[in-house]
Amino acid sequence: MHNGVKVGAFLVIFLIEGLNGFADQNGDFKISLLEIGRYLEDNVNSAVEPQSQTPIILGNKSEYLLVLDSNYLASIGKVKIRNIKDFSETSIRGFEDQILASLDSNIVKQYLAFKLALKNKEFFRPSGNCANDLYEALAKVEGLGELLGFIKRNFAAALQDDAQQVMNHWMKGDASELTLSKKLKIFKYKEFPKYLDRAAELLGDSHYMYNAIKARRHYFERLPISFIKFESG
Repeated sequence: MHNGVKVGAFLVIFLIEGLNGFADQNGDFKISLLEIGRYLEDNVNSAVEPQSQTPIILGNKSEYLLVLDSNYLASIGKVKIRNIKDFSETSIRGFEDQILASLDSNIVKQYLAFKLALKNKEFFRPSGNCANDLYEALAKVEGLGELLGFIKRNFAAALQDDAQQVMNHWMKGDASELTLSKKLKIFKYKEFPKYLDRAAELLGDSHYMYNAIKARRHYFERLPISFIKFESG
């Protein structure tokens, strides 16, 4: 795929994503020019690594582009994600196949093993065949080019997913999550700080989500202590 066409395709994908709620980082159901600019800058740059392609947003950054309707978002959420996922995967698959075709078969096996480990949420175990170890190996490979940006971005997203899902359940008042025993909560959440730490490290401290990820990491790290204090109090 020609670089200019590919960048344009991702710009459209992430603009649609952002305007459909993904750019609303503070959860106020409003999308400002500043928020959409940050969302495009981060995601387009990540998608086309190692190239540098930074979208330029002009205008009053504090101006709101639209106000989101929470009921509407809930009704279209699954469709939106599915459509963007299909479009994105179609775009990715072409140059993914092209890059893999030029690599040694052992590197291809490592890449496929990484994808499987990510799917199975085997982030740090088993040693040597977990997503983290396979990522470290792939990061040293010459010739991955733009594919490495997707590998890093997908790894960081997967590391955050479980913690984010738990917080989503809390915000929705999901009884199945809220009524878990303290023992089960500690068991379920105990790996979250490690996962979030690694996600923040992958994205880097200049990433606009870095501080939010670190805050979640600190929260889940302190959670067992709050349970102990609650019981003793």
